[in-house]
Amino acid sequence: MTGRSPHEYLTAFNSSLFLSANEEDVRQAIDADYPAGVVLPSKVYDDAIDNELRVAFDFDGVIADDEAETVFKKNNNLE
Repeated sequence: MTGRSPHEYLTAFNSSLFLSANEEDVRQAIDADYPAGVVLPSKVYDDAIDNELRVAFDFDGVIADDEAETVFKKNNNLE
């Protein structure tokens, strides 16, 4: 990247969301009108035989509105 923020490549990669542990890169992406968020440090147990990538989102009305939760509750008999 030669010191440049990777957010400049989001259009070329047809990306919808930019996540980075580098807060300055995230700020630059947001300033360029891309949805972006900071990934916080965490401890990870890496199971060498598990090749799956799992991603979880806590929407809170940021990525999706409350309708997603309503549909989830209805489909899981939680209403």
